[in-house]
Amino acid sequence: MDSVNVSAHHDATAVDLFLSADTENVKIGITNSLFYDNKKGGLRFSGSFRSPRAILRGCRFSRNFGETIQFEKFGNASLIVDKCTFLSNSYLDFDRGDSVISLKNVQGNDNELSISNCQFTKNTVHDVITIFDNSTATPSTTHISIMSNKFIQNLANSVITTNFPNVSVTENKFQDKRSTCEITYHPPASPKSEDLLRNTMVAGQQIYFALKNTEVFNGSTCHV
Repeated sequence: MDSVNVSAHHDATAVDLFLSADTENVKIGITNSLFYDNKKGGLRFSGSFRSPRAILRGCRFSRNFGETIQFEKFGNASLIVDKCTFLSNSYLDFDRGDSVISLKNVQGNDNELSISNCQFTKNTVHDVITIFDNSTATPSTTHISIMSNKFIQNLANSVITTNFPNVSVTENKFQDKRSTCEITYHPPASPKSEDLLRNTMVAGQQIYFALKNTEVFNGSTCHV
């Protein structure tokens, strides 16, 4: 799917990719496409698929309501989001926790998740990026990378929120004075110093972190 405009969907998610249980190792590529003015979400991956590989590159998501990109069940899957722009997207249901990128039920040890070289600007959501493992089983050992992104003037509880134990947030730039926190960790997440290297405020201030299951706002601990 290349150079497609997806706009003005009012009744349901603009693009809903439902994959059945017998769908295995499918590859999905969406490049250089525009998602804008959709009223109930932009892009959703749903179903009981096995080992899908999805790549979003060079896309622009603007003025969408609801969760802009949603993965309902991220199990032994691959998602790469690279060089995408997210501008002025808004929540539809704040209490539900609408986010720009939402990954729920992250399970299995063969996942790949990378969000890199993207710009998130003036989004009004519960959290900008949400990554949660909702299972009660042994946590996944998959490594998740959020690297070299810009977060500018977003209004949210937290720019990044996760309970996932293996999330690397490095080399990002933040300027989100209206957001309560830059990064929020919930149990069992326990970040290490090497997982938070070279993140900066746009004005040049280094972002520090505290190991209290709550995190990081202008160099101090943020309680939520």
